[in-house]
Amino acid sequence: MIYVQHYNTSSMYGSDGNIYYPPTADFHVAMADMLLGGFIVDFYGQHIFFDPLLPEQVAIGLLACPDAASSGYTSADVVHETLNYIVLGESFGGLYQLTNPDGYPNFRGLMTWSINWDVYSSCSFSDTHRAYLDSLVPYSTDEVFQEDYFSFTLFPNPVRDNISINFTLAYMNCVDVSVYNCKGQLVKSRKENIADPGAYTINISASDLSNGIYFMKVQTDRRQKILKFIVAN
Repeated sequence: MIYVQHYNTSSMYGSDGNIYYPPTADFHVAMADMLLGGFIVDFYGQHIFFDPLLPEQVAIGLLACPDAASSGYTSADVVHETLNYIVLGESFGGLYQLTNPDGYPNFRGLMTWSINWDVYSSCSFSDTHRAYLDSLVPYSTDEVFQEDYFSFTLFPNPVRDNISINFTLAYMNCVDVSVYNCKGQLVKSRKENIADPGAYTINISASDLSNGIYFMKVQTDRRQKILKFIVAN
């Protein structure tokens, strides 16, 4: 995962060519979308394209409180406007337009390096943003506990011919399996409808994959897990 530091900086160009100023919601959206949508790196005029990362690989790094650094503290309401747009696709009416207008539901979220300052400020960062992030989850706490028993393993690793994914579910569900290469490009996908709780195995061929590093995402309607694996034919 990459946590982008969105403070102690001056104005920055977004991928749309406009300049954005911290600590505004436009700035946070534009900087995050550079990694979510990809961007051009003008390396000695070669115009190299930086491929987008997976949403679950990207988070925004923020100050815990105004005293934590010299500049760049963002108020909670602006942070939540930012995430409403990035995660849910609900625009706040700003200038910057997301590469994916529907948003990125799997966006990783927020973090802060200055956890000592969070304690100093009576946990104003963690308490405020934790409550907001919990509100994004479209199910109740009781429903979460119904799926406590969700696990999966992937073997062998490194992979030669076939990948076996063993998983256990506590109730009926739809399981989406996605394989991404190291550039974040989807190379394989499969969906399984699980009618009864229990243990299951899904086998996926890797014989047509080039040697290298890949990421397997297994997702139900409420949870997901990601593992890295290597193909070495």
